[in-house]
Amino acid sequence: MLSFVPGPHRQRLEIRDPHRITRCAAPGDEIRQSSFGSTVRKDETCGETKEMPHQFLSDTAIPPPGPILHGTGSGGGTSGFRRTKSVFSMSSVQSSVSDSSETSSSPLHLQPPTQIQEADRFQIQNVPHSFGRDVRAYTEDSPWAPVFDAGMRKVLEPHLRRARLDREHARQLTVHCLGQPVESSIGSSAHVPYTSLRYERRFLFDEQMYPLHLILAQTLNVQDLSQVHQVVNADLMKPLLCRDTRRAFHVAYDNFITSFCLPLLHEIAMIKNIVHSASHRVTYRYQAFPNISIVRPGDEATLPTCQTAQGKSIGCLYFHIPLTPSHGTNALYAESYPGKEDWHPLQAKSFGLGYLFDGARCLQFGLENTTKSSRVSLDFSVALYCESSVAKPNHCRHQNRAEDRHTVLCPPELLHDAYSRGGPGYYEEAVIDLSRPTATSSARHNAGTKRCTSMVQRKRGCRLMEPDGRMGAPFV
Repeated sequence: MLSFVPGPHRQRLEIRDPHRITRCAAPGDEIRQSSFGSTVRKDETCGETKEMPHQFLSDTAIPPPGPILHGTGSGGGTSGFRRTKSVFSMSSVQSSVSDSSETSSSPLHLQPPTQIQEADRFQIQNVPHSFGRDVRAYTEDSPWAPVFDAGMRKVLEPHLRRARLDREHARQLTVHCLGQPVESSIGSSAHVPYTSLRYERRFLFDEQMYPLHLILAQTLNVQDLSQVHQVVNADLMKPLLCRDTRRAFHVAYDNFITSFCLPLLHEIAMIKNIVHSASHRVTYRYQAFPNISIVRPGDEATLPTCQTAQGKSIGCLYFHIPLTPSHGTNALYAESYPGKEDWHPLQAKSFGLGYLFDGARCLQFGLENTTKSSRVSLDFSVALYCESSVAKPNHCRHQNRAEDRHTVLCPPELLHDAYSRGGPGYYEEAVIDLSRPTATSSARHNAGTKRCTSMVQRKRGCRLMEPDGRMGAPFV
């Protein structure tokens, strides 16, 4: 429906469509499409024709902020990328959650008028399956990581609004089960366990000691995981369904968790004074089998979401391990802190670099892969708790708040989630007790391979759980 809206200086042509964001033009201007996604505007006042292309990521990149934690040995590095500070404040996030129908709460009103006019040149379809198409149209099929300027944020906003609502609903359910009042902002750390562990961190690990990429490639019978899209095989992941075939990869993954990830997380917890003494016995609950993500060239984008909206516990911390080079549009995009919305790719030049972040609350999404390579990555969650606090009755657990601050890592009310309620098999547990001797025991994790140290003890011994549909493909 077309209509002329009178204004104080000139008339404005407005396109009224409930599924599109309004794009306005002056009656004297001629607007046409010169190329895919770009616009040519002819201004009759000066007789000039101007083409307004999109902005791309510059070849000159700056490294992302944040510490890099070094593990045993040397691993791969990471390339730099440009990040733009979010224009979404905590108040704007909360206002959009409280009333998603009000467009006045959009943080784009805080942008300069020139950026607003640049963003208004694009029509964004507010439909669930248009996320990848909208981003691809704005970036003109560029394989590079996009610049999250005002125009790009307007493309994301219709889809982020729904993700914020889902996250807020999950947060209110979490606080409700604790019997506590709901804070007004997603950025609040109230009732969130071990907040100092939730800042995004990068770490390096020894790719020769933990050759997960090689073992998975051998299991799937492919030579290069980054070129897995060239393998014409609909049953590529089918070998993982066989217990004997996947055992080598399953053992390597569990060894990577127990001998590297859990000690790394425990070390950070001691530095942050969460584990305040060497005699503190901490239980780690981690996924028995990881989620294997394969993003081939041309694969559809994944909508913004967070893991609490998918049924995970708010006590979960998330590891993202790229097994192939991760860059541009084939990488996973996330925010560094809930509500900050400083979108950036979790990229890596080669295998040997991992990420630890608050995936339970931070929104994350994937773009439509316009690169020429596939991204294969492992994603899994870890939660920390103290068994003594879980066994303690509720009336005793809240008698000494100061003591609980140090002894309760993840409270029992938050420990269980939709995946643990589905029965055993999704989570495995291991205990770290630094009061025990650290000498190498004679028990072997796998015949002819690494030994198990007494610092990390699996509760089930060396027996591995059987994956099910909760692990995602190919077990669904």
